[in-house]
Amino acid sequence: MRQERYAEAESQTRAGYNILAAQMDPKVSWLKSACQDLMEYYSALKQADQAAKFLAEIVVLEPKPVEVSDKK
Repeated sequence: MRQERYAEAESQTRAGYNILAAQMDPKVSWLKSACQDLMEYYSALKQADQAAKFLAEIVVLEPKPVEVSDKK
C-alpha cells in the first residue's frame, strides 16, 4: 500500500482475508485490519462499491458499547 501498488496489494490482502474469514472468530483484530486495508485499496482503485462493502463489515466488527443500568 505504501508503494501505491493497490491492485497487487488487494489480491494478496484479499487472499489472507478469505482465509481469516473462514477460520477465525470475526472479532479477531487481524480480520478488522484486513477489512480496513481492503477498504483503502478499493477506495484508491475507485471501486466505491467494494470499499463500502468492507466499511460495512468494519462497522459490524466494532465492539458494541455496554449499557449500564441504574436499576438495583
